[in-house]
Amino acid sequence: MSADASTGAIRRRLAVLVALLVAGVGVLVFAPWKNWLLTGLEAARGLGPLGALAFVLVYALASVLVLPGSLLTLAAGFTWGLGWARW
Repeated sequence: MSADASTGAIRRRLAVLVALLVAGVGVLVFAPWKNWLLTGLEAARGLGPLGALAFVLVYALASVLVLPGSLLTLAAGFTWGLGWARW
């Protein structure tokens, strides 16, 4: 591979990385996260125990995607109450 081809490949990769970064920031800033969270929690609460299981799966997915879990933890407390899991 020549130096020109190598430089072109690096520039293309950098351009793709910048485009992905800009798109990711755009989604984080402009997406209606509050509406999605409230709608999802209302749906999960309506499902009862099955909804709690669905919430646990969403929480696990958020952990895998390295999203902060504190908002989901607070949302679960407000949705099901703090004493829901007591024996």
